[in-house]
Amino acid sequence: MENHLYKITPSKSISDFATLPSALALTIDPAGGEIYVAGVGWAFLGTDSEKIFKVTGARNYIAIAGHEQGFADGAGDVAQFFGTGELIADGRGNIYVADGGNNRIRKISKK
Repeated sequence: MENHLYKITPSKSISDFATLPSALALTIDPAGGEIYVAGVGWAFLGTDSEKIFKVTGARNYIAIAGHEQGFADGAGDVAQFFGTGELIADGRGNIYVADGGNNRIRKISKK
């Protein structure tokens, strides 16, 4: 099953921006408009349930953080999450992740 992310303009024009196989959480950076999702069930990407992705268009995703289930701080694929949940962007390029399995709020810093 696929889920669609639609773009709606101020003039009320609607278009299909991206197709998401499944996503637990989504946030939009208010400063730059980038869209980030916590992946769950990303069948076409492999086992990516503990990764955070930047959505760049239809079926185009860039993993920005996460590697495998666990707990580890670090850059990019060194970081590990366990039960990624809600996401929020702060407008300065930082993303905060609810890491439920580790009982933490984690910060992904802009490089």
